[in-house]
Amino acid sequence: MVTVLKRDNALDVKLSTHLLAIYLLLTPLDFFPVAQGVSLQRILAFLPLLGCLFYVKSMKIYFDRYFFLPVIYIAFLIITSFYSFDVDATQNRIFTIGTNLGFILLLSFLDYNSKEIRYLIKIIVLSGWFALLLIIYTSGDLVADRVTVAIGGAAEDYNLLVGYFMFTMIYYVEQLMNKKKIKYFAFILIFLASIFITGSRGGLIAVFGAALFYMLTWAKAQKFKFHVILKFILYLTILVLGVYLILSILPVELRERFIPTEGSFIEGAESRLDIWGSIIYKFTSSPLFNQLIGMGAGTVRHFAYEGQVGHNIWLDSLIETGLFGTVVLFVFYYSFLKKTLTLKSYVVASSFIGYMIMALSLSLYRYRPLWNILLFVLILKNYSITEDVKSEDS
Repeated sequence: MVTVLKRDNALDVKLSTHLLAIYLLLTPLDFFPVAQGVSLQRILAFLPLLGCLFYVKSMKIYFDRYFFLPVIYIAFLIITSFYSFDVDATQNRIFTIGTNLGFILLLSFLDYNSKEIRYLIKIIVLSGWFALLLIIYTSGDLVADRVTVAIGGAAEDYNLLVGYFMFTMIYYVEQLMNKKKIKYFAFILIFLASIFITGSRGGLIAVFGAALFYMLTWAKAQKFKFHVILKFILYLTILVLGVYLILSILPVELRERFIPTEGSFIEGAESRLDIWGSIIYKFTSSPLFNQLIGMGAGTVRHFAYEGQVGHNIWLDSLIETGLFGTVVLFVFYYSFLKKTLTLKSYVVASSFIGYMIMALSLSLYRYRPLWNILLFVLILKNYSITEDVKSEDS
């Protein structure tokens, strides 16, 4: 992290920000348990929280929609515990989401300067490289065609692993389009190859969708001028060619997972369709009361096929919290996404979109990279408020 700060004045970065940087950098280790039900990241989360104690007097709380929407959401989850089908499962879900919400809200109360924000961006980019290094140094223990990170008998889910590359990939797409240096294309190829070797089709679609979203928002910001459209087509072509290049050198077993005409392409999809169908059936056949406010947070396994999670955050929400809870969650996410676009933080916004695409086939309630993005939205939002106040005073 010293290298990351070599061009900035390290004295302008608070201790709490350094501790947050450690937490963000090591996010790919979230799968690794240090005790039953306790991941390494949960322990590391105490570092930035302890750092906050040194800056309590300078904290600022903004009572706006970005504060109240998360509070309303967790308050509704608490309400569901009074009629939940499984109170223990609901309490576990409330604890998971509540601690994550408390974590990002508390850290957002700190006053971050522009150097700290640039520092944290670089750290999140480095976190993607850290995930790649973990693959390189741990994949030798695996005996499957697909590759993931495995340490001490614990292994990360293939699909979730791709999410650690999301921000890094979009950051390099931005750098490629704005700085036009070949090294960024090389970096993109490296991470595309890493995604392919995990065998995660959903992850690939999410990252590619996020990259496409970034390119579209970038083109829109430049009013779709003729040379901008040409540039958009050029870089989109480069991404597609990169995909074909990597596909051409993949082992047959992996390559077939990404080719629609191959039988292995739909491998695993059938079970998800069964899960989604069972949740939809249970929801539509439930009493109106439960359709409106759900069966209780965290209870999806009681209603999904073979006791699975929903593998779709919206279907999870629909059966657990009903139409009301799903609308609250949607407004919560949409408000944060819209704010990043207003602030022209296109890399953050595109990464957010990528995680939302992942959430169509995964249950991401406790997924650290998504919570990290939500935290970063709050940091950017509060920084913009501070800068606006300074401009008015000057």
